[in-house]
Amino acid sequence: MHISELTNGFVENVSDVVSEEQDVTVWIKSIDEAKGRISLTMKPPPSAEEMEAIAAKEAEREAKFQQRKEQKKAAEAAMSKLKAVKKGQQIEGVVKSIQPFGAFVEIQDGVEGLVHVTEMSDDYNIEVSDFVTVGETVNVRILGVDGAKVKLSMKEKMDLKEMVQGIQVEASAGIMEVAFKTKGVTAAQFPGFDALEKAKAAAAAEPEAAVEPEAAAEPEAAAEEPAAEEPAAEEPVAEVSDDTSASADPEDSSA
Repeated sequence: MHISELTNGFVENVSDVVSEEQDVTVWIKSIDEAKGRISLTMKPPPSAEEMEAIAAKEAEREAKFQQRKEQKKAAEAAMSKLKAVKKGQQIEGVVKSIQPFGAFVEIQDGVEGLVHVTEMSDDYNIEVSDFVTVGETVNVRILGVDGAKVKLSMKEKMDLKEMVQGIQVEASAGIMEVAFKTKGVTAAQFPGFDALEKAKAAAAAEPEAAVEPEAAAEPEAAAEEPAAEEPAAEEPVAEVSDDTSASADPEDSSA
């Protein structure tokens, strides 16, 4: 019997608890048949109630161990599924829960992502419940994956190039004009637009009238250009006359 089995608590010396030739009550703690040993204890065994409590505690500890094991297994399975999730991917999901800051959407079995309230609308001070309900199927876009965290968005992806082409404003346009164009507000919706357009049309017509005579004069100048080339056509005649005079000289000399 080991010193630790003499009594509950710390024992410094065996003689402080028992002495030689003293009669004691012991219990068999364990039997090792292979080594031929029997372990004894002077500690009284637990009562039936204590045994039930010990058994319940052991069962609870085993249940927690199995739960952690299952959670680890599920996390590993979820991580393997996340490898197939790509940034920018459009996917359908089911809303699992709604929170003040957003909604959790299940995009695959055991894989959930968060749609933050700012990724539901461009408006301010909105309620999540105004856009989704628990159990609803929604279309979401993958914003990013950080470990086991998935960020989602319900807003449509906007192509900046298409947005700029759609606005079609000059480089000198002000912020208010860009804002109006983005929201679909046109100048025709403001009072006085018709009068302004007429004034612009009248101003644009005046330079056209002044330009027309100049355009008409250009063909005449182009038509007169061939006449200026006539002296160049007379040069061969001059060359012939020179040859004739040159050929006539030998006759005169021979005469």
